[in-house]
Amino acid sequence: MIFRKRILVFSFLKNWRLFSAWWLREFEQIQPVASAAIAVKGRETIKIKHNFWLLIVMVLLLADGCATMQTDLNDAAAFINRGIAYQNKGKYDQAISDYTKALEINPRFALAFYNRGIAYQNKGKYDQAISDYTEALEINPGYAAAFINRGIAYQNKGNYDQAISDYTKALEINPRFALAFYNRGDAYMNKGNYDQAISDLTKALEINPRFNLAYYNRGIAYSEKGKYDQATSDLTKALEITPRFALAYYNRGVAYMKKGKYDQAISDLTKALEINPRFANAYDKRGFAYFKKGQYDQAISDLTKALEINPRSAKAYITRGTAYAGKGRYDKAWEDVHKAKDLGYKIPPRFLKALRKVSGRQK
Repeated sequence: MIFRKRILVFSFLKNWRLFSAWWLREFEQIQPVASAAIAVKGRETIKIKHNFWLLIVMVLLLADGCATMQTDLNDAAAFINRGIAYQNKGKYDQAISDYTKALEINPRFALAFYNRGIAYQNKGKYDQAISDYTEALEINPGYAAAFINRGIAYQNKGNYDQAISDYTKALEINPRFALAFYNRGDAYMNKGNYDQAISDLTKALEINPRFNLAYYNRGIAYSEKGKYDQATSDLTKALEITPRFALAYYNRGVAYMKKGKYDQAISDLTKALEINPRFANAYDKRGFAYFKKGQYDQAISDLTKALEINPRSAKAYITRGTAYAGKGRYDKAWEDVHKAKDLGYKIPPRFLKALRKVSGRQK
């Protein structure tokens, strides 16, 4: 199993002393930064810690020529900033309530729609998020970050073509938006278009050579194409930037296994487990590597740990059953075969034939 991420974008204010509508437009198009985590292959998620700044909304609105509404804008700004504080604490319902109150004061407040969209997205309510991002874009058609986040919402719904369209629109606004290239590359990967994904991720890295997740995803794309040397190279670069990146160790270990380099695979999978001791797939893959080396006791131990964390891993039962068979423990091997079948796994006929032959029993 291979894990990937896509990146949500949050607005933040880097230098609130700049008072011009031009700067506001540039801020919305260029300044958004990566913050939240996200999606991965295999229906599992890993979250990156949020790190976004409070938005000084009143200043932005005054810069946009709204001084005649100063009292109401002050109130709207207070609701926005309290909403961001709630969002930082993971209290998304309270955040949504405050953003809604800001919109009651100023129904043309693009940033309020945008931030409420983020809150809905964090709650997994993608349709509501898409609706809010669309409202923000109707008010400000040049809001590149809103295109990015709406693209992610579409992607989370499996609407990859719509996502790619939104990322492309963000790039039309800002051709050097590394996150747009990164997320579009991720969408192409979802569609199995690995060459396009590699092209976009390479462009993201040309803009930001320290973009660890771009190296990570490009490494996965290379692995999917069977280019394991390029995969291990990119995953190594990701680890040079982020040394405690368990998923990068895991996927580099998988790439080493594909090349038959089981010792290197075991080393990487061990490092992944040192960082995340509850990483079931890492135990599973390391167990398989031990099995391939003929180290059946270590294989059984790792696969047992994988099954303690994820008891519904049919493949882990099959691999452990094969390791038991290698040790001549045929009763245990058949037990694992039956458990895999109970989980709906179709046992390969060649495996069953071999097990029947060595065990001297039919089931």
